[in-house]
Amino acid sequence: MQFRIFTDPEALFNLIKTLATGIMPTIRIFVFTILLSIPLGIMLAAGRVSKYRVLRTPISVYIYIIRSTPLMLQLLFSYFLISSLEWSPVLQLIFGDKRSQFPIRCIVYMFSLNYAAYFAEIFRGGIQSIHEGQREAAKVLGLTRVQSFFRIQLPQIFKTVMPSLTNEFVTLVKDTSIAKVISVSLDNRTILHVAEKQVSALASIEPYILVLIFFLVFNGVVEQGCKLIERSMNYYR
Repeated sequence: MQFRIFTDPEALFNLIKTLATGIMPTIRIFVFTILLSIPLGIMLAAGRVSKYRVLRTPISVYIYIIRSTPLMLQLLFSYFLISSLEWSPVLQLIFGDKRSQFPIRCIVYMFSLNYAAYFAEIFRGGIQSIHEGQREAAKVLGLTRVQSFFRIQLPQIFKTVMPSLTNEFVTLVKDTSIAKVISVSLDNRTILHVAEKQVSALASIEPYILVLIFFLVFNGVVEQGCKLIERSMNYYR
């Protein structure tokens, strides 16, 4: 196999420049999914361990459905279902313009709903690992359940579940490639979207090699960032 682009500095530079247009959309999907799914996951986890069955049951069913079906199927189903609806002001507010903003927002929302289910189970394990004595001590100190959760329990929960969250973050980086199943505007094409076009145009797999390197670097940065966070929580030992 000949790597003709890699041996031509100008062609390689042009290819990297083209692929770079897909970096920010890929990072945006990752970042916004994390920002939306972690708070939602914490709320779902709190509901999952609630003493009220009316709250536990629907959350358990939701988590079961999400974890039992492929993310790609969820993405395609939600995209075609929502796009078939009459574009009302409510949908306009949530998803934006149907042609340009809807596809990328649909991707972010569906990714967030999917990962929130996984995060919920991770946080549930963290919540259940906290000894009941800490809750009783917080009550004696005059803290409400909400204050006790956010000031005392949540920092310890994050310390406990951080390795599991890191694994999910790494998986999310890779899952951003699934977004290519939905057509998005030129400004919102992920790096794999762009690479596929370049592979067809150049009749070469070299764009895929560069994308492979990008994901290796991206995941390396994510893992190192998570390790820094873990080390910063060592005082909870």
